[in-house]
Amino acid sequence: MNQTKFKKIALRLDDFHEKCHLDKWNFLVGELMKRGIPIHIGLIPRNNDKDLNFHGYNFNHWKLAYNWQSKGAHFWIHGFEHNLQKGNCSFSLSNKGEFFDSNDSEVEKKISKAISLFKTHKIKISGYIAPAHGYSQNILEIIERNENLKIIWDGYWYGPRNLKNLNFIPQQFWKIYPLFLLPSFSGVCIHPSEMSYKEISDLLKKIDNLNINNFKFELNKIIFQKINYFDVTYSLLYRFIKYLKN
Repeated sequence: MNQTKFKKIALRLDDFHEKCHLDKWNFLVGELMKRGIPIHIGLIPRNNDKDLNFHGYNFNHWKLAYNWQSKGAHFWIHGFEHNLQKGNCSFSLSNKGEFFDSNDSEVEKKISKAISLFKTHKIKISGYIAPAHGYSQNILEIIERNENLKIIWDGYWYGPRNLKNLNFIPQQFWKIYPLFLLPSFSGVCIHPSEMSYKEISDLLKKIDNLNINNFKFELNKIIFQKINYFDVTYSLLYRFIKYLKN
């Protein structure tokens, strides 16, 4: 069957670190693996955001990441410490991010440490995901010239796009909507630690009602098209609808 006929849903799981809610992560990742759903995880190399910590959990997240990677999971650098500050975000995706109060050398040093930690623990780097969807100009410049960071997963585009010499997988949704409402390629971001078990079960039911081919995609085969007028219109319409909902 020709998979190009299927709309693509790229599912990503954010905020994996040593003090996340391990029971929920184990449950969801295990269920996705049983179904053959591609798993993409935003891993925080050295979490310093206490709001993300769950009491009673403190484990070797690198060891577990390596185990999941051996079973097909993909990992993305999710900032460095997840320390959030307010600032002016490129592409107007968020008013918060990790590196707005940092100078270029500080950002460069932290990203180098993040990459080093991934390599030390033998975790392959799929790309970069900014905490809180916030991208300062200096982090974009660092990503652009860093050979380890080929793809950014963010943006309200209609599909995978290339902008300012950077490749983007879009991130438009935080849950799975009916297919007729989705663009040809949808990024869906979820936070397992913050979900209830009922929400996780409901997510799995939605996945079970779709075809496995809706979730199948390979990073090295994605075609990143240049931003066009339709993408600008789609992004503006998306922001307007999001504004009305809020």
